Amino acid sequence: MLTITLVFIISLVLTGLMRQYALHKNIIDDPNHRSSHQTPTPRGGGIAVVASIIGSLIWLCFTQQLPVVYFFALSLPLLAIAAIGFLDDLGHVAAKWRLVVHLGSACTFLILLPNLPVLNIANIILPSWLLAPLLAIALVWFINLYNFMDGIDGFASLQGVTVLGSACLLLFLNQDVANIVWLGLLIPCILGFLAWNWPPARIFMGDACSGGLGLLISMMAVLTSVTSTLNLWVWLILMGYFVSDASYTLVRRILDKQQWTAPHRSHLYQILSRRWHSHLKVTLCLAGINLVWFLPLAWLAMDNPTWGLFITLIAYIPVFLQAWRYKAGLNND
Repeated sequence: MLTITLVFIISLVLTGLMRQYALHKNIIDDPNHRSSHQTPTPRGGGIAVVASIIGSLIWLCFTQQLPVVYFFALSLPLLAIAAIGFLDDLGHVAAKWRLVVHLGSACTFLILLPNLPVLNIANIILPSWLLAPLLAIALVWFINLYNFMDGIDGFASLQGVTVLGSACLLLFLNQDVANIVWLGLLIPCILGFLAWNWPPARIFMGDACSGGLGLLISMMAVLTSVTSTLNLWVWLILMGYFVSDASYTLVRRILDKQQWTAPHRSHLYQILSRRWHSHLKVTLCLAGINLVWFLPLAWLAMDNPTWGLFITLIAYIPVFLQAWRYKAGLNND
């Protein structure tokens, strides 16, 4: 408990210092036609989260609670994504170079990982030569979808807290202490930032952290699918809202022949924040959905991996239906 409290305080203080730095250097997110906020707000505060996470991983490795190979497999890609994201926060970095770093980070993690997890699809186990490239694509997608979904106050931060917390609860039910420590120590890193990012936000995460957090959660998903009783279906369900909203919106924009790489604010959560005139309501609604809907289904997939694909599809259906109802992905400002 003392370690968790200390990590939270470090993250809290570092975020405050980053806010002062962003104000001093004029690293400000000014509202425009695609913004979901109305007040100029400092950005780049997520660097504090990344620093806290790296510090936590170092402590876990130093105390021999995290194998050295896992430390490097997690920290090297995370640092690369945070670096390219922070450069993009300071000034635009071309999409092709961001993609190179994203793909390189995903491949680095998979290469350093001693073993790949098992993916069971109706009793068919995917061979590693097919699973490896699918995981690389998935990791890159998670980096970007987390960036897409970081659009309103507290949203991406609370997603990280509830997803990791839900995974810890499932591990607790299986009495898996080692993996709980790995995931549980990441939560106060995010909570320290969330204290500043809670609606109305006093600082934004920025690309330095949003992509990094997406990569970290997805890397932890792959890692714990190797080292614990959790499986990949469990994580796809726990991350269900972000995956389904981002994926539906992207596909809808492509089918609508829009410039799908261009910034927009047509995700379901952004539409709801405008309709409800509140970031707080949407953010709290996300937490409720994660705990009431996705968590029980993830527990079901944990005990029944053969049915994982079917349960995952069931989990996504309500979000797809709401995205269709509110015309997510269309230019509906």
